[in-house]
Amino acid sequence: MISRTEERERAARWLGRCSAKTLASFILTLLDAPHGVGEYVEAFIASEEPARAVGLIDSQIAALGQADREYDWRHRRGSSFVARCGLLLDAIETIVLPVDAAATVQLLERFYEREAQVVDGSFDDEPGLSRLFERAAQLFQRAGAGLPVLEVEPIRLRLLARDDYGWREPLRVADP
Repeated sequence: MISRTEERERAARWLGRCSAKTLASFILTLLDAPHGVGEYVEAFIASEEPARAVGLIDSQIAALGQADREYDWRHRRGSSFVARCGLLLDAIETIVLPVDAAATVQLLERFYEREAQVVDGSFDDEPGLSRLFERAAQLFQRAGAGLPVLEVEPIRLRLLARDDYGWREPLRVADP
């Protein structure tokens, strides 16, 4: 976590060296983030049109007064959890994959090893889980394409052998 002043200053210097395209790509990954983050990003993007930004913020203020039913809360919580997992895949794709295919495969292996926790935390958000695990498989295949088959195939086969929930099926696409 970046919490100390020195860490914030170092982060600001690093971000200042990033290209506008890199920053824009990263910021756009936050649009679906939970807890108001996505809405904040959307309002920031809309700030070039002040009336639109005001409307977006006003609708979020209005939403504060809406009571949640248990079903709504559980559904939103599950969707938020799946979105959080999606941000992990975003980080793997944008930060690790371009520089280290082996580390990408290792991180995705660890992600798959947490499958039970991902499924439990999703509160039955099956469409979200489907997209999430399909994307993880695509990233695994992209990373694996840059590594020797003898290094990646045993990991993929081990993951498929322990497919307790059926969400690892997209990894099978790479079967020879």
